[in-house]
Amino acid sequence: MAKSYEDAYAEWPHTRPLKDGGIHVYGKYVQPMLPRRMFALACLVGGVFALYVLSTAEKPGSAVIAIVLTIVAYYALRPMLYNTFGKSVDVKVYPDRIAVRQGLGYKNYSRQHPIEFRAEDHEKAIEEQANAIRTGNDSFRVYREAVQVVMQYGEKRIPLAELRLKDLEKAKALVIRMQNVCASLDEAIRRMTAGQVRPSTEDEPLGDFGPAPDIR
Repeated sequence: MAKSYEDAYAEWPHTRPLKDGGIHVYGKYVQPMLPRRMFALACLVGGVFALYVLSTAEKPGSAVIAIVLTIVAYYALRPMLYNTFGKSVDVKVYPDRIAVRQGLGYKNYSRQHPIEFRAEDHEKAIEEQANAIRTGNDSFRVYREAVQVVMQYGEKRIPLAELRLKDLEKAKALVIRMQNVCASLDEAIRRMTAGQVRPSTEDEPLGDFGPAPDIR
């Protein structure tokens, strides 16, 4: 009787083969500042709604009800808001280059140069800590509780995603996925060169990802 094994691949990020021979790594995530911004927006909407109700309703208690309803609606719709306003990982890996979405287009990075993927402290954490020491106010802890996934391209540090520390497992998954996609493509090219397999197509995606180096 065949044994069943747990799936070794994380549910995030997503991958798909491209017609031009690459692999697309993509997925939405919640950036560190988004929860604060969404909560501030909800408070603003709730306040405006309460003022409107207060100016039109006969009972002053209606304004309190309006605020409560706004808060309930916010927490109910929060997953949808995060998905709508969250950022996206958007990277295309090819045998010869890695294309990273920046603005409306992609920037290409040659795989002939040394490339390493890692998860590390957010680059703004030091600045945030310095501001806390200078002002004596340590309540603003956003980037010190965040992590960045970066691609070290030679001497350049290219951020791929910034996530909350509570999403550290997602950051690690992205690092491993990028390592494995690169290893998978390299192995596929090696086999094609050796005449062992023919090129994959969109209907015949590449096989299992190859081994990945250790996460740092």
